[in-house]
Amino acid sequence: MLKNCSRDALFKMTLLGLLSVSTEPVDATAVIGERPIADVLVRRDAERGEPTTANLRHERIAFDPAALAVVPAMNGENDRAALAAVLAYEAKAGRLQFNKDGMPVTDIATIDATALQHIDTVITGIARAGLIVEK
Repeated sequence: MLKNCSRDALFKMTLLGLLSVSTEPVDATAVIGERPIADVLVRRDAERGEPTTANLRHERIAFDPAALAVVPAMNGENDRAALAAVLAYEAKAGRLQFNKDGMPVTDIATIDATALQHIDTVITGIARAGLIVEK
């Protein structure tokens, strides 16, 4: 009985577009290595400044400003500190803005520290979007 209910629920979810069925494995990973790697086509989209890309499940994903800055550097050569430095560089150049207590962060040392504090959140969001591949 439970098996039939589960099968019916999965079928209905598929019909409603809540579930996607595929026989092909997806190389996306939720495990984030020390030097994360974004899919090469995703990196190229970010390098060109495209507002969206497609993840490895072929879903449309909108880049947020932090992801747009960091994804091109996610080539397996850069660790979190290097990726945080990319965020800090973009903030110092005025292309990104960090806020603290509702005010823009402008002090160089504070920008660097804030980038380090935020990099794990940025990378996790990129991974959850299905943009990071296994090595």
